[in-house]
Amino acid sequence: MLRLLLWPFVLSFLNTGVWVGLRYLGISSLISGDEGVMVSGTNALGIVLYALLAGFITVTVWNQWEAVHDAVKSKDREKFKLYKNKRLPKPLKMLLALYSLYIAGGFHLTLYRNLLDGVYTAFGIALLLSTVWAVVMDLDDPFTGFWNVKVPKEWLDEDDGSA
Repeated sequence: MLRLLLWPFVLSFLNTGVWVGLRYLGISSLISGDEGVMVSGTNALGIVLYALLAGFITVTVWNQWEAVHDAVKSKDREKFKLYKNKRLPKPLKMLLALYSLYIAGGFHLTLYRNLLDGVYTAFGIALLLSTVWAVVMDLDDPFTGFWNVKVPKEWLDEDDGSA
């Protein structure tokens, strides 16, 4: 469980550091006039699209994880062979990462008059986005991570030609 939560916190601290660094470099003076429409509108649209994509991906990996778990629980080797190597396609993972960067970047462009508000937002957004990422990646491989299926060793060693 610690490993599952560690990366989101590390990424959140790094993201917050980037935001603070950009603030002290003066990036906020470049966007002060456009912030309302540009950042608020695109952040809202990005968040809605991210939520839809993240929800779809989370349901997909959960269903695949459950299929493997149910196959092992019911001792159904054929079902297990069918689902054991199913993973999210890399382009879908890249799309989730791209949306995450887009949203975090949008909040980097927001002008916060109070440093604490900006730190809270930068940290919070990064924590939420990276936690979704950590959970999806953990569920995508049902044999490792925090949520893992205990599979009989001989089932994993069988060569079913699906590698």
